[in-house]
Amino acid sequence: MAMLFFDGFDTYATAQLSSVWPWFDNTDISAGTGRRGTQSLFLSHPSWGYNEATQPLSGQDEIFMGWAHKIGHFSNGSGWIAMTYSGPPRSYNVDASYPVMIGLQVSPTGVVSAWINSGSTWGSALGSTPAGTMAAGVFYYLEWNVKLHDTAGRIILRLNGVPIISLTDIDTDLGRGKAFAGIGPRGYAYVDDLYILDTSGSTNNTFLGDTRVDAHYPVTPDGTHHDWTPSTGSDNFAVVDDPVCNTTDYNSTTTLHAVDTFNMEHLKNTGSTIAAVQTRLFYTKADAGACLIAPVIRSGGADYVGGNLAPSTDSLATTSRLLLQNPDGPHAWSEADFNDIEVGYEKTG
Repeated sequence: MAMLFFDGFDTYATAQLSSVWPWFDNTDISAGTGRRGTQSLFLSHPSWGYNEATQPLSGQDEIFMGWAHKIGHFSNGSGWIAMTYSGPPRSYNVDASYPVMIGLQVSPTGVVSAWINSGSTWGSALGSTPAGTMAAGVFYYLEWNVKLHDTAGRIILRLNGVPIISLTDIDTDLGRGKAFAGIGPRGYAYVDDLYILDTSGSTNNTFLGDTRVDAHYPVTPDGTHHDWTPSTGSDNFAVVDDPVCNTTDYNSTTTLHAVDTFNMEHLKNTGSTIAAVQTRLFYTKADAGACLIAPVIRSGGADYVGGNLAPSTDSLATTSRLLLQNPDGPHAWSEADFNDIEVGYEKTG
């Protein structure tokens, strides 16, 4: 697997944030502040605070990530724009268990610096850019490559496709083990169009360049399957086409193997390369008792069912299904493939 996760922060509200990004602190989903007028992730801690994405990165010794980053303001001096941890997750005490932390920092004068923590203090910056590299109020697309190794470590940062920090053959491990525990931007900032990769596989294992993450929604008419019952009206797609998930309308069923699939909006960024497709399912159950649900993607006239999910009673959960290839083949995604798919779910238990 190469693509670990991506997010444009457009399909859910702050209330669902912890379901998508466990252990995120001091963050909100902010409407109308993304790069294309959609939503973004707002990092709102003014001074010290960890805003972490830990689950997608467990066990990796090298990552590539890209994200659009806009600094809100510099009310508290320099602010961290990203941090990666090596060592036990959420181990912040200044003692022998303190993790190695590799950080990117930007100063009020726009100097971007890379730092590494040796176990108790940050020491000196390993590399810095000239003043004016970044400014508040501007979206920049940052891409960061970090490799943990005691002699062949690497920290590379690109801004809008241009390398601005390149540190190679350095000790980024410092005896703390090779496991990324998290990425933790903090400060006043907006984040959009995020991707995270490792180096496995033959595709999506290096910088992708300035990347868009577009949300696509169900459209009329209903797809091939429409077995569930809408809470209002007669069109199943019409109760699940909200730009941001809500629980005021929904489809429901008590019938085993009932399936809904939905026609989707055509690719918004026409002519682009599709690195991966991700479906997101919001689900709950209304009462006690056994219940399972699974995501479904329909391609080439066949249904491809994902793994079973177990809903909780009256507690909305969300799960993403990442598809690196079109399962009808499988083969790389084309625009025609994407425009032809239906997306939905099945009651499997």
